[in-house]
Amino acid sequence: MTETATLQQALARFLNPASLDRQRQRVCHHLLACRTEAMGGTVLQCTDCDHTQPHYFGCRDRHCPQCQGRAMHQWAERQQANILPVRYYHVVFTLPHSLNGWVQLHPEVIYRLLFQSAWQTLRTFGRDPKRLGGEMGMSAVLHTWGQNLSQHVHLHCQGKRMKNRSTTGFVALYQ
Repeated sequence: MTETATLQQALARFLNPASLDRQRQRVCHHLLACRTEAMGGTVLQCTDCDHTQPHYFGCRDRHCPQCQGRAMHQWAERQQANILPVRYYHVVFTLPHSLNGWVQLHPEVIYRLLFQSAWQTLRTFGRDPKRLGGEMGMSAVLHTWGQNLSQHVHLHCQGKRMKNRSTTGFVALYQ
């Protein structure tokens, strides 16, 4: 039987703290300490056999899958009621790695430009009569790290297909 790798094991093995800024180092420190002796906790003891079982506190960091996983799933279930009965598109815009140095120097500027470029591109495609001939709606999530914890800035966009309804506004295309 193989042992399941934990987030702590992966971070300890592959993470190079020197390559991270202070904020990311702090997050990784929280994730490494989560639900370990370093966070403190309580020990439960069986009154019949004297077996003890430690229960360590979580880090409560918003990036922690152990601490935020349950809350994320509950939130996602609540959001299901808000989904429009329209077709959705998933598009990813990736910043070239050659711009990573600029992201470190001016993150707000680069992220704002990435969002603006993505929205402008989707809006242009949506308005093209050969494609949708209407308007697009978009939700976007910025990711700054790749799966291997290296800097990989990309924007996940969820586009909603919309269509113009003369001068009275917009109506979703139900399919």
